[in-house]
Amino acid sequence: MSDEYDVHLDGERRTRRGRYDRGGNEGAYRPGPAGGGRHRSEDADDQPGLPSWIADQPRPAGPINPGTARGSAAIPPAGLTSAPPPLPSEYGPPAPTPPGSYRSRNSRDSGPSVGGFVRGTIRVFGELMITCGLILLLFAAYEIYGKTAIVDAAQGDLDRAFDTPAAAARPGGTGSTGKPPPGGAVARLHIPRLAKKWVVVEGVAPKDIEVAPGHYPKSALPGQAGNFAIAGHRVKSTFWDLDDMVNGDPIVVETKTTWYVYKVARTKIVKPSAVEVVDPVPPGFAAGDKLVTITTCNPKWDNYERLIVHGALIRSQPRAAGDPPELRG
Repeated sequence: MSDEYDVHLDGERRTRRGRYDRGGNEGAYRPGPAGGGRHRSEDADDQPGLPSWIADQPRPAGPINPGTARGSAAIPPAGLTSAPPPLPSEYGPPAPTPPGSYRSRNSRDSGPSVGGFVRGTIRVFGELMITCGLILLLFAAYEIYGKTAIVDAAQGDLDRAFDTPAAAARPGGTGSTGKPPPGGAVARLHIPRLAKKWVVVEGVAPKDIEVAPGHYPKSALPGQAGNFAIAGHRVKSTFWDLDDMVNGDPIVVETKTTWYVYKVARTKIVKPSAVEVVDPVPPGFAAGDKLVTITTCNPKWDNYERLIVHGALIRSQPRAAGDPPELRG
């Protein structure tokens, strides 16, 4: 029996191999189907061999130079009109990506642009504004709650010191005849309209009025002819609501021996340079008037103005007689 040949892509003729009979005759050999160059399964008898357009091509004179071509991508032999199409590969290499052209579908263009610069500037500005806002909130919280706690604690100590019998023996402790030392208690100031009271200390230096209203050292004492002038901070714990006062409101000053009741005669806003408001005879009043003047910063949260409240003495009574009616509510 003559050998049968298949024409392969490399131009060689190879003997068509048969296959073993699987019907139990391991030694039996029978030819495989036409075009079969590899072992096939039993149900592959009906599969065709090489395509006719390849099988009908004339065989080349010699094998293709393996150094110049390989596999299904070889240059077609002489006489062939074209090379067979490349066999599909399930895991073929991916096409190369040009350098610099890769970009994730989730990525954004990070190159410089006017829009990117504007967005970055707005983002930085917004973060700075948020930071400044937080700082201002912290400052406001300290002014409202932090300083209030400090002043309240200090006022408690001053109250106890003012009410002790030993304080009555010190110069100025009995009322209107002498002045206490700097930082010492002068009197207790009551403002029923604000439902507040404070111990007033001697002096208006920053350290003196840090936790209490201060008495101008050169001004009159309570009940004396002249001007009992007081300064205090515009904070929640002190004169925050002083602008709520109106003409006729009582201002009560308590010393060791006497109650002095004043009534608001005038309120006004002036420049910080208007120091005449604490003179012995302020503008609008007459010599011999017994006055009280309260000064503080204006507006709230700033100090480029001064809020002034003037009061005139209307009466007095001994401290031993009890609280004046203006404090009984």
